[in-house]
Amino acid sequence: MVRSVNKQPLIWLALLLLMVSSCRKAVLEVSKVPNNTPKGAQLYITGSFNNWNPGDPNYVMRLNEATGAYEVELPIGFGNIEYKFTRGDWTTVETDACGGERPNRTLSYDSEAFPSDTIMGWSDLNPENCNQVTIVVESVPPNTPQKDVLYLGGDINGWQCDQARFKFTKTKDGKWTLTIPRNGDKLEYKICRGSWESAEMNEAGSEPLQRELRFGEQDSVFVAIHSWSDLPLAPQFTKTIVIENLPANTPANSLIYLASSANNWNPFDSKQQFVKLANGKRAITVRLGEEGFQYKVTRGGWPKVENNESYGEIQNRFITPKSKDTVYISVAAWADMAPSVVKLRKQAELIAPKKEAQAEAKRIEVPAPTPAPKTLDKELDKRKKVFLIIDKLPEWASEEEVYLAGDFNDWDPGNANYIFKRLPNGKRYILLRLTDFNQHEFKVTRGDWDTEAATISQKRLENAVIPEGFEDDTIHIKVDKWYDYTPRRKLVMVLFDVPDNTPEDAAIYLAGDFNNWNMNQEKYRFKQLPNGRYVLNINDFSRKYNYYKITRGSWDTEATNNRGRVPGNQPFNYIYQDTIKMRVDGWKDLLR
Repeated sequence: MVRSVNKQPLIWLALLLLMVSSCRKAVLEVSKVPNNTPKGAQLYITGSFNNWNPGDPNYVMRLNEATGAYEVELPIGFGNIEYKFTRGDWTTVETDACGGERPNRTLSYDSEAFPSDTIMGWSDLNPENCNQVTIVVESVPPNTPQKDVLYLGGDINGWQCDQARFKFTKTKDGKWTLTIPRNGDKLEYKICRGSWESAEMNEAGSEPLQRELRFGEQDSVFVAIHSWSDLPLAPQFTKTIVIENLPANTPANSLIYLASSANNWNPFDSKQQFVKLANGKRAITVRLGEEGFQYKVTRGGWPKVENNESYGEIQNRFITPKSKDTVYISVAAWADMAPSVVKLRKQAELIAPKKEAQAEAKRIEVPAPTPAPKTLDKELDKRKKVFLIIDKLPEWASEEEVYLAGDFNDWDPGNANYIFKRLPNGKRYILLRLTDFNQHEFKVTRGDWDTEAATISQKRLENAVIPEGFEDDTIHIKVDKWYDYTPRRKLVMVLFDVPDNTPEDAAIYLAGDFNNWNMNQEKYRFKQLPNGRYVLNINDFSRKYNYYKITRGSWDTEATNNRGRVPGNQPFNYIYQDTIKMRVDGWKDLLR
């Protein structure tokens, strides 16, 4: 006899288990953040559960004072989610230890325990624990042979340019990459195609390039090769894109970026950031080859890409060599400002727990009222005084006049009324009197826009800001480089061949007018490499180096030509060379 079983309790039990599993909440914690995380910074979690909003107020992480960890509670649910951490937007997203993009984190609600995460780095801050640097060649001249391979030669490998260890790898998107282990504080290098006869040249194709990077300051270095010494100069075109109009609801301090097929569609590439002009417009100057490229405008991330007037997606813009030298565009709308998106954002803000809003309100400090300006006399009571002090100037061109240009003098880069005065300690200063208390922008030049102050990597700086307000201000300025400065601080001399009768333990020296023709100065002794070559790095090469000779430590042992004769003083061609390769045919005291 088959006995019937009451299945109803089993069904209720299954439903109960399902409800318990689906109601389980995930509490995530971040146990460690990088040491250079700004003090008081707010951390956010973003992921597939909130449409990847990097600054969602519903997912601000709370600092647990007892444990020192950051915590956040994720929504009720089950299954798998993906997520990352940010400090409020995609420009501050977490990275790996060397600043590289890290894969999305994953979480399963079915897991026994929820993870305790560690953040290794931030995309907008320099990596702290990176022991390597990746060099990325973003572009090469169009006439580069397809089968050729790129190599690195530098002080890390005795300036050899054909070692397999320092061979670049070509990626699917047409870029070339090479990861270099840390070797001291800096690396000086060049890129070639297997020999120094095929080394990279400058944009004009007239001068070899020598590059430099500093370990610990950057985890990835992006370079573009413009020409090769053994190939004709490939045509390149310079175009300027100007955004004439931005949507009225564009946040005042927004950073605007160019995302294009030329930068792998990176929506917040700091090297492709528009500069804010004095008239409020935005501009960027780009270089392109004969093929041109497609592009769009963003505010940093694809959720903030430009839209048409109906908040619909627009077609890629296109720029070619046939485009006008200056291309004017307008941005009609932003994707994240669409009414539907704004409505969802407001709803999310209303849903946020009241206690969080109250806690947030307690953290908001109400600024004290701005004091009225101090009346000095009838002439000055309506003016604002600002002292601008230049604490540091590059040694090069340090004796030249330095000027202040800004929206207060029609951006005149060489106005004699705005010259910085000199102080005995080498600093410069200027007292600026403004007719209002609004925010103003400025730059520092040596008299024209080709000589403006630049970043360490020799890029044009964004306009500096004098903040609004009534109080007198003192602004300190540091000039790292000038835009027109071409560094020539190092010369590499390579003896690729010496006579067979050269003693094995021979010490070979460089003598010249730069060291009073000292024949055996240790500073100018060549270093012998395992491959038999001799290399001398001159780190302070300048115009004081005019002529040289090579000896083995005395004038009785100086180098001769292939006829056994002592040649005249050899000239340095410091304008066009940063590596000199030569051979010694004979020695005066060892004539055959």
